[in-house]
Amino acid sequence: MNVIRKAKGDRLRRQSQRIFLCLDERNISDADSLIADRLLPNVPSADYIVSYLEAPAADLDMDLLREEIKDTSVMVLWVTEELLASRKAAGKWPSEYQFAREMSVHIIPFVKDVALFPEFTRLSGAIHGIGQADEDFLIKYYSQLSSYQYTEDTVKTIRDKAFTAEIFLSYRKKNIREAREFMRKLHDIEGFETISIWYDNFLTAGRNFDDEIKESIRKSDAFVLLVTPDLATEGNYVQTTEYPFALENGKTIIPVEAASTDLARFESLYPDAQRVLPVDEKAALRDAFIKNLKFVVSGEPMGYERAYFLGLSYLNGFGVERDIGRAFRLLETAAEGDDAAALHACFPLCFHYGNGSTGCADYKKALYYRKRSVDLSERLLGAEHRDTAVAYYDMANLCAGAGDYEQAALWSAKVTSACEKAFGLEHEYTAAAYALAGRVAIDKGDYAKSVVPLEKALAINEKVLGDNHQQVAAAYGNLGTAYMYIGDLAKAMEYSCKTMAIYEDLYGKGDSRTAMIYQNIGGIYNELGDYSAAMEWLNKALTSQQKAFMSDEHRDCAVTYNTLAVVYANMNQDKKAIEAVKKALSINVRTLGMSHPDTIGTQQSMLNLNAAIGIKRNQKIAGWALLAFIVLFGIAAYVLSKVL
Repeated sequence: MNVIRKAKGDRLRRQSQRIFLCLDERNISDADSLIADRLLPNVPSADYIVSYLEAPAADLDMDLLREEIKDTSVMVLWVTEELLASRKAAGKWPSEYQFAREMSVHIIPFVKDVALFPEFTRLSGAIHGIGQADEDFLIKYYSQLSSYQYTEDTVKTIRDKAFTAEIFLSYRKKNIREAREFMRKLHDIEGFETISIWYDNFLTAGRNFDDEIKESIRKSDAFVLLVTPDLATEGNYVQTTEYPFALENGKTIIPVEAASTDLARFESLYPDAQRVLPVDEKAALRDAFIKNLKFVVSGEPMGYERAYFLGLSYLNGFGVERDIGRAFRLLETAAEGDDAAALHACFPLCFHYGNGSTGCADYKKALYYRKRSVDLSERLLGAEHRDTAVAYYDMANLCAGAGDYEQAALWSAKVTSACEKAFGLEHEYTAAAYALAGRVAIDKGDYAKSVVPLEKALAINEKVLGDNHQQVAAAYGNLGTAYMYIGDLAKAMEYSCKTMAIYEDLYGKGDSRTAMIYQNIGGIYNELGDYSAAMEWLNKALTSQQKAFMSDEHRDCAVTYNTLAVVYANMNQDKKAIEAVKKALSINVRTLGMSHPDTIGTQQSMLNLNAAIGIKRNQKIAGWALLAFIVLFGIAAYVLSKVL
């Protein structure tokens, strides 16, 4: 697997932050200019390395590629005609892109030509890219990057406050999996999570890392040889360069056997190393490292500040292997404190538990840490601080997303008040607070109360952001929904069409956001009694959603199926109505759970629909019975008249 790596200078630093550039093999010639002109030009106060596959080989080692992506914080996807053609022909994205999605690596798409946006969003789902010709390209790129990367000063602070010792791990490049397993086992030893491990998986043919490696060996507290059959071969880089240099600098050599190896052969090549320790002998490893690191394991609990910085280290792979589970546990420890570190620890916990971005969605935990962040922000920063206003917003949004609309309404009231004081009356954050208050009022069923805050949000966004901005479109859409529920269908259609025009321009017709506007328009036509038009728009919405989400099992699809059920019922197509509402219910149960208000509402819709069908059936039976009685009575009367 030939991985090319580039940095801002002519040196590749081991502790640099990682960006992986994913591109179609026919676009390899674009890599150098992309890296030089887009990915690395004057990135503010940060040290980066950009990696990419020079040419995907037929025998590409997927395990090694997965390990490569595991070290990556951000993936940039170069969206071209060739990439989209490959995606459609193969039915899947490149392997490195798929691995990034599996591992919750943040993905920033760069779109070569804005004309590719509709097709890209159709194929990728709700991932929004940045057009490379956009005059604000670098601003948008840096803004996204800063959310997932850290400045050099921040990284230095993390390392200084997180770790108590550092070891240099020396191993053959092909043994990266064994190296990761060793690191995990070492850090599983009680008290050893605070040991930083410098491990080099960046060695690439033709690049000189000698100075960087020697600097890291000099400052390390111990030198570990990862013993494998590959290491016990004469003439490899570890045996000729790293090991002799460690001896010259007085480092104690601790060999750890990670795979069954000819130890006699190993000892002949590394004669000054200590006794080889099996990787699974925790007690022996513990004793050896305590002795050689002069590392004293304290019985006292880890401090909150250290737990926070150490959690960030494992979350992002600073000085240690990336380990999400360990990171969460450490951040949860830090969040129980009463200082700024505790406040900062709450944010990644809220994000991950609230969004389930790493397969760990847990509303109760998200709510707990969001409430912690609010309490800490109020106490440390004050109720009118900007960060506190944002914490209120996040709390209201979380409650609304979970269906707790009463709590969402209480928090949204605090949000608008705090944002007005913290940001002023003409700021997009204040507009977002008004929009949230309006959406929560709709969710609660207070449709009349939703209009005023939604109109305030629209007025601010139009003034601050211009007419063709996504937030302006969202404000139109919210007002369209409010007016539909109020019963002003003319205004509902007007605002929904304005939203649709902007969304189709910005995202294309295959985007999930555009699809929801199609769904709203279908709902309006249903209210107008034009069931044919309603069905047309709802099917259009469902087709777009299926393309965006690669299936029809998303909660947005459930909304469309619910509306379809209503239209089918109005058209007296009872069987199709039942099928649609059953589909909506199954999606809501799977994605939201049985207790969510949307699930309960869909269950009630099914009961109401069945009841209505039952009434119609009974009415039909009664009608036929009455008709039969009338016919029979007429026949009897006729017969009787003849007899008499």
